Amino acid sequence: MAEADKKTGTREWSDVSINCSSGCTHGCLYCYARFVARQYGRLKVGGDWRLEKPKDVDAIRRDPQYRRRYPGVVMFPTTHDITPETAEACLETLRILLRAGNSVLLVTKPHMELADRIASVVYDAWRSDADARVEIRCTIGALDEAIARDWEPFAPAPSDRIQCLKFFRLQGLPTSVSMEPLLDPASAREIVSAVAEHVSHTIWVGKMNQLSARLKWFFNECQDVDRLVRLRARIQTLEFWQSDARVMSVVDALSHHPAGAKIRWKDSYQEVITRLSPP
Repeated sequence: MAEADKKTGTREWSDVSINCSSGCTHGCLYCYARFVARQYGRLKVGGDWRLEKPKDVDAIRRDPQYRRRYPGVVMFPTTHDITPETAEACLETLRILLRAGNSVLLVTKPHMELADRIASVVYDAWRSDADARVEIRCTIGALDEAIARDWEPFAPAPSDRIQCLKFFRLQGLPTSVSMEPLLDPASAREIVSAVAEHVSHTIWVGKMNQLSARLKWFFNECQDVDRLVRLRARIQTLEFWQSDARVMSVVDALSHHPAGAKIRWKDSYQEVITRLSPP
């Protein structure tokens, strides 16, 4: 495959990206959407990314981009999440996309209080259009709640996300997991063990990309010395585990896991595997 043809980022998973809000109250420090917004001058203060601005529901209903039937897979959302504050806009967007007959990959750090409403939207779509397809991909990069809280300070705890994942699977919904970014590579096997039985499709593993660039805003703005010291230690640990040798140790450990057939490697891991694999 030519270098220009390689699929990376969201393109590994989908053909179209759809969003209905800007900002995200989860406040994940590594957020790519925040990084891009700052790069292009749409956001001056990194902390302001938590100020969510969902589209008006009536505007969503009128907007033709949501009513189209797209070829391939539609990933929703990609630059924000489904939170209590954006739920009305997000659930209406999901409803319209599915009723148009789209194949939707719903990627989220899920809130348990919204799980039943998400399932209801999917069931309604299935009742009106048997061709509507959906897969719910929950992002879980660590089990240790302290690690998750340092990187994703206002997102649901890992234990809550696993409960949501379990709920979706028990409801008969197609499920998968994103372990990208893998926040605690030392515990990769334990994460897979915790989620595997609730996953009907795949478990994706990937690095945290562009560490220094994505976190620059935080070090410029944070005044909490203890938090800065703690994050520097997290970064040092993660950089160690993202070295080639440690990536390959994670690959070996997960390849031999009982759920190894469900494991998929994101481009950041696949690059190392391809480069270091024997010819």
